[in-house]
Amino acid sequence: MEEPKTLKERIQKLLESMNQGLYEREEILKMVLLTSLAGENVLLLGLPG
Repeated sequence: MEEPKTLKERIQKLLESMNQGLYEREEILKMVLLTSLAGENVLLLGLPG
């Protein structure tokens, strides 16, 4: 299996692995990853699950 080379490919692969087992949470994961990379805090509101 070929390793991702560009930063965009690496981030996409990370998002795919984070999204496994989650339903309709892709946008939330993108925002969480973005704020984490930026070194900021995240507050998620709503029901768990």
